[in-house]
Amino acid sequence: MQKLIGKIARMYPLFILMGFMIVVTAFVVGYLNSQAAAAYFAESKVVRETTLMAQRATIESVGLWLPYFKFLGIGFILSGIVMALRVIIDALKGAGNQVLANLPEGKRPV
Repeated sequence: MQKLIGKIARMYPLFILMGFMIVVTAFVVGYLNSQAAAAYFAESKVVRETTLMAQRATIESVGLWLPYFKFLGIGFILSGIVMALRVIIDALKGAGNQVLANLPEGKRPV
């Protein structure tokens, strides 16, 4: 199981990149949603309540899922950082084993 985790951990740049892409996408969607909301509220109340109900539903629905989408992106970024730390630990462990292998038998720690 540890070998499988070590292999997956080497994909940390993809996780970090995917996380940043999700966060940027959430930012763009939030910006576009704010522009749609500004256009919606620029209309008079009578027009909003009679003909723009679908636009209101779209604005409200984006507000429901967008925070969770941002959190998903942040989760990918943080998991990529943890995977990078795992790769660093594995590299240090391998270097330590190589140093111990080069020591004479009598001087190796138990």
